[in-house]
Amino acid sequence: PRLLKMISTEPPEADLPGTDTEQRLHDIWIEHLGLTQISVNANFYAAGGDSIKSLGLMNDINKAFDIRLQVKDLYKLKTIRNLAAHIATVVEQSNAEQINKEEQISDEMERLKSQILNQL
Repeated sequence: PRLLKMISTEPPEADLPGTDTEQRLHDIWIEHLGLTQISVNANFYAAGGDSIKSLGLMNDINKAFDIRLQVKDLYKLKTIRNLAAHIATVVEQSNAEQINKEEQISDEMERLKSQILNQL
């Protein structure tokens, strides 16, 4: 059994997707790499990725998460786990910026409303 575990084609449990973001990225990666499974710690380029595949991969990632990452981000981050953490940060910042914009709009509407009422 121990030998079978060593030669198993399945990645260790720690290398399986642990979050929804990692799972979504995993699914996109295996599609573009033509694999059935890949570790979340695997390097995209070492796993068979190349510059052409990276273009399609990043396009699908950007669509799936409604973000704007570039191929250079993949080159820098290299793994599903690192990309997932980066995407979480980008989404969190985007959400915070959206909340801030909504608060600014609300404040501006209240100011204009008050200004109009004062002119009556």
